[in-house]
Amino acid sequence: MRKVLKLKKIKSKLVMLQKLYILYPNLKDILHNSGWLFFDKIFRMGMGMFLGVWIARYLGPDSYGK
Repeated sequence: MRKVLKLKKIKSKLVMLQKLYILYPNLKDILHNSGWLFFDKIFRMGMGMFLGVWIARYLGPDSYGK
């Protein structure tokens, strides 16, 4: 019973997206570009965190911050 309800919800959302794509032809491009921008932001934040930790471990507690 729950699976049927979940499938109906998913189907209704897909139908809504199809109608939005018809009404706004550029919506697909906008969503695609927004996805890439979101991925880029998350990737840069992750790389910044990785490099910050790596540099802090490399320099050690005495040299870090001087």
